[in-house]
Parts: sequence; structure tokens; C-alpha cells
Amino acid sequence: MITFNTSQLSKGIHFPNMKGVVETKQISFLKRLWRFFSFSRKFEIVENYFLWVDILQKFIFLTKTFIYNGASVPKLLGMFYSTTGVLFLGSGPHDFSYRYNGLFLIDPNTGKLEFQEMSKKEQDSLFNHLCQLETGMGLATGIARHSLMIFGIPAWINCRKRNCLVIRDFPEFYEDTYV
Repeated sequence: MITFNTSQLSKGIHFPNMKGVVETKQISFLKRLWRFFSFSRKFEIVENYFLWVDILQKFIFLTKTFIYNGASVPKLLGMFYSTTGVLFLGSGPHDFSYRYNGLFLIDPNTGKLEFQEMSKKEQDSLFNHLCQLETGMGLATGIARHSLMIFGIPAWINCRKRNCLVIRDFPEFYEDTYV
């Protein structure tokens, strides 16, 4: 596994550097209309992202080129929560953990990058914690977490069917190097 120099990493709250992803291929008018009403915007992380998580006492690591869609808010709650609003900080790590059933974590003492599997409940709790760090709004993020426990089940099942494997998608992180 890769080893990072953790003395250069910030333990403050910050967002990843990212860019919007826009699909430009030509599609029919009906497909464009469907996308207008049903799709959410996607974001690509453009440089490796490190986020300190106090309850884990480790850094979360998201690799550049990872694409996610912000918070997947059910239409029913869309008038209260934006996909890029108060839930945005927790959505990147949460989308990664749903897709790969865990997260890359870095031990601050050794700098070693390791993949840790997590249950759906652990992932949803971490999402809630990260959103509370950003906003300080326990009630708002608590409602989002409970909604996620119910409405997130289809997304969780869909991710399990896709069979995304972190070792297959990120083999470069399983080589012994020091960054």
C-alpha cells in the first residue's frame, strides 16, 4: 500500500477541488427533457482529497478522478435539501463508500493507506457526522440520515449489484510507494 506524509495534511474542514462533469454527446429531445427533470449534476475530484475525521482518528482519502453527484436527495425532500447544500461535504465519501463498500483511510501516525470495509449503517452514520461537522445542524442532518436509512436502500442494493471492486478500479494504491 501507499504511504503518505501526513504532516502536510490539514485537519480542518475543507471541500475537494472539483469540476462539474457535463456529458456533451448528442441525444434526442425527449432524453434531454428526461435528464432536465430527473438527473443531478456530477462532480469530478481533480486532485487527491484528504479529510480528517475525528471519530475515526484517521484521514479519509478520495482519489482524483472520482466522480459523484453530491447528495442524492429524494424528490419529496428536494424543497428542503439541495444536492450541493448542507449535505455536500458528506456526500463524496458516502458515495465512494456505497460504491465500494468501504473507504480508503490513512493512519496519521504511519501514513499508510488502507481500505476499510464498512456496513451500510456505519457509512450512513459517517455521512451524518460529516454533514454535522460542516453545518452544526444536528436536526437537519438527522432528518437526512433517517431518510437515507429508508430511501438509500435501493442505491445500496444497486451498488452491490454493480460489483465495484476497489482493487480492480484503483490498483495503483496497492503498490508499495511513498508520496
